[in-house]
Amino acid sequence: MKIQLVSYKYNISGKKRIDLTASLFNDSKADVIMFSGKTIFNDNELSLLQSMIKNKKTFGIFEVKKCYVSYLLRINNALYTIKNGKIENLFSNQLFATSEDINNNIDLARRLILELETRRKLVINGVCFTILQCGENNILANKMTHGSDINYAYFRFKENKELDDRFTKILETTDVFLNPIHTPMGNLGKMYVRKQFLSSNNRYYFSTSNTGDPKINRFTKLESPNMIYGYYNGKRMKPIETKYDDYGEYRIDLFEIDK
Repeated sequence: MKIQLVSYKYNISGKKRIDLTASLFNDSKADVIMFSGKTIFNDNELSLLQSMIKNKKTFGIFEVKKCYVSYLLRINNALYTIKNGKIENLFSNQLFATSEDINNNIDLARRLILELETRRKLVINGVCFTILQCGENNILANKMTHGSDINYAYFRFKENKELDDRFTKILETTDVFLNPIHTPMGNLGKMYVRKQFLSSNNRYYFSTSNTGDPKINRFTKLESPNMIYGYYNGKRMKPIETKYDDYGEYRIDLFEIDK
């Protein structure tokens, strides 16, 4: 199975993002293509994107930054897929972004676990994918000891048997974790061991990020090794192909997994 990951430059306009997303999706020969977070800015742009989709073989995964479902229901970072050439709403969106959001918040943890068990679990060509959105990887915590080499990740609510059992089952039934990201993450030491944890026991982990706006957050060039990650069995993978456009607006890495 081949998986493509697309990173965008932070300052691409909304219309250009639609054009690029349609073009890159239509040109894809991969089984699965995942775009960096906040792929499309508004849900009112989805009809235009749908009209441009021609590829009926590749399975696509992308985010919509703002969805105005109704006056009372406005959703940030909603998940969508493209299946058989048709855009489908997963009716799921990012629930939290930081460790402060989720720490000791058992109700929020239950909500995410339910999402991972249901809407965020996708079976594509017989392979089970589970999606964590950006900072939702903070469902994991890190044990770090200063002055030593101790640094490992674990399920943040492991002392709650119900949630720990359910999360363990998610791990056991997942072949590939996907993690679309909005801007490059800091605390790389923590992030590395979380990627190792999620990809342990013959699982895969993939993430892709937009570059950061240097005016408000960290800026990472498209060429940086921190833009796109692939891990298998706790070790970092190398893409079989990397492409850039002529204008420095996107990067595509292609990976192949043994599934």
